[in-house]
Amino acid sequence: DGSQHCPNRPYTVRRWDASRCEMTIDIVVHEGGVAAGWAMSAKIGDVVGICNPEGRLWIPKGSTWILMLTDITGLPAVGRVLEELPDGFRAIVHVEVPLDEDQQEIATKADASIHWHICHGLKPDRPGYTELSRIAGSVDSLPEGPGYIYIAGEARAVSECRKHFRDGLGFDKRRMDAIGYWIEGQARV
Repeated sequence: DGSQHCPNRPYTVRRWDASRCEMTIDIVVHEGGVAAGWAMSAKIGDVVGICNPEGRLWIPKGSTWILMLTDITGLPAVGRVLEELPDGFRAIVHVEVPLDEDQQEIATKADASIHWHICHGLKPDRPGYTELSRIAGSVDSLPEGPGYIYIAGEARAVSECRKHFRDGLGFDKRRMDAIGYWIEGQARV
């Protein structure tokens, strides 16, 4: 069709308003990010490509609780899931964000406890530094009954978190999704 190839990234549709044909997507703005660069300079009339959905968050049937552990890159998924959970569904959420002002109010009918972990640039020489695996390690027990664990963030930290829940707490790996959204020190092109 004559259009140029553009870099693409999967993002969570935070909200869809069919009556207005309006989609909301949250983007973490950071130096060097393809979508961040676009978001900072986007203007009305710019072309955006959208392709098929590829979501990985599927709460297994019969689950009575969810544990979500993410850094700021997983915050849009946290918001969408919490807003869509049924009344009284148990949700334990840990979100690591760089600054106090990155915390968000999230409306939910679920029985949710949201724990914000502010890292405040703990390692200024490492802008991508994350405490996600330490936060996972602080979770020393899980609720009773069938549940689901969703982990998203820096790839190595996500792997360590998955190992903690699988090996340390004996959680069934088939009821867990662990997704590395990014790799510290590497830019996706």
